[in-house]
Amino acid sequence: MKNSDSLTWLYNLFNTSNFDPQQNIDYLQSYPQTGIHFYLSRIIDFDEKYTLHLVHIMFYHCEDEISYPIMDILVKKSLYNKSFGLKLFFTLKSYRKYLNKEQIGFYRLIIQRIMECDKFRRDRSRKNIVIDQKPFLDQKLSTREISTIKYKKLENQFADLKLLKEK
Repeated sequence: MKNSDSLTWLYNLFNTSNFDPQQNIDYLQSYPQTGIHFYLSRIIDFDEKYTLHLVHIMFYHCEDEISYPIMDILVKKSLYNKSFGLKLFFTLKSYRKYLNKEQIGFYRLIIQRIMECDKFRRDRSRKNIVIDQKPFLDQKLSTREISTIKYKKLENQFADLKLLKEK
């Protein structure tokens, strides 16, 4: 079998519908090359239950200090999903004491990017909100004046009800 035939077979395997996230994670763990991590991280569609596996692969099964493609997909998923971002944050916190000096720098970078994701989500949610403001009384009125106005409105309503009962 030629080298190109084996690569074609592998390419066809990666792009089938039978290639589920668990198989993808197994391949990510087996092959530490950055190119394979880049390609597999582009096609992975994973749930929150695979977070621990991906963080472990990111720190311990790669050629460099961390796997940059896996870091990017984790941060991108936390950008749109707050619960995933929290899970990733606490998973990274649990890995903190097992990292070497180079990995700690990337750990801090990932934590910072997760915090920036929260700011992005807040800004994005503010753009979509339509506020229906009700007219309110003048802010300069004291609470006593406001309560007297409300009391007068109630008196008027009761007077109207008495008139309706009399008719």
